[in-house]
Amino acid sequence: MLLASGPSLGDDEHAKRAKVPSNDMRRIAGGLFPDKCGWSGERCTLVYDARGCPLQFIVSFPLDERVSGEPSAAWVTVNPRGAVIEVASTKGKECRNGIAS
Repeated sequence: MLLASGPSLGDDEHAKRAKVPSNDMRRIAGGLFPDKCGWSGERCTLVYDARGCPLQFIVSFPLDERVSGEPSAAWVTVNPRGAVIEVASTKGKECRNGIAS
């Protein structure tokens, strides 16, 4: 998996295929989870899905914001224009046309 929490995304193959830029991932995470990630998403770790779904990323919540019985992460899927189309507490079973399902 590739972490996007720092200023660079690295050279991982998944990052090369990724369609969601790290700044958009942060903006989306902050908009969806401002209480856990902060308004700009800086408190959460953002990871590309290891299956290489280029339109999906994982928002991992900080340890101090995790609540027993609640998910510790969210799988976020966007459409090719960058609009959020799905937020799930578990990953999809497979990746089709860049979108997990």
